[in-house]
Amino acid sequence: SGEVWFDGKTVWNYSSENKEVTVDKAENQTNILTNPQKLLSLDCDDDTIVESAAQADCVVDGVAMYVSKVLLKSDGSEFEVLLYINKQTELPAHLKISSQDGDYVFNIKVEKFEINPKVKESDFRFDSKNYPEVEIIDFR
Repeated sequence: SGEVWFDGKTVWNYSSENKEVTVDKAENQTNILTNPQKLLSLDCDDDTIVESAAQADCVVDGVAMYVSKVLLKSDGSEFEVLLYINKQTELPAHLKISSQDGDYVFNIKVEKFEINPKVKESDFRFDSKNYPEVEIIDFR
């Protein structure tokens, strides 16, 4: 598993399996799996989108969901993005991103929505004090 921090300029990708953090400028991270800005800024006119279509509705953990699928090309690879939207609240509930070859599968589950949360700028940056045994690899 891993974690990603993103402050708009720098991306920190933490791998618990490798016990390392890679640091890079956001502009150098062209893959949607390593750059939250690329993933969250997708739009229908984006030339990385190969196909977009509604899927059959389903039930996840007892909750009825709408499902939308987007096929993407990013950094020479193809990805499938499934967005699950809670039918009752009409809010995103789950996002699943898979590489075409099956090497990468990322699941993001929305636990709660909080309007106007109190956050600090430091919440968006990796803090090495919280990960003392991690190797930091800086590509900037």
